Amino acid sequence: MPRLRAAGIACSISTDDPGLMGTDLTQDYAAAARLGVSVREAYEAGLAGALCDEPTRQRLRATGDAFDWSSVAT
Repeated sequence: MPRLRAAGIACSISTDDPGLMGTDLTQDYAAAARLGVSVREAYEAGLAGALCDEPTRQRLRATGDAFDWSSVAT
């Protein structure tokens, strides 16, 4: 995932069918962390791909900027 992102490829973390795939978002975020993706990077990627208007994107960006990312277990 880090190599894809470094190549400019947009990536996201999602779980389309937890029942079929036997996973959930917690496990998917943990897998991304093992690949070197920080929680903040995952948030920023989600923000970049969010289907929302610009005022909402700005509020989400401000929320991320104000959040204490060091308080999140990785």
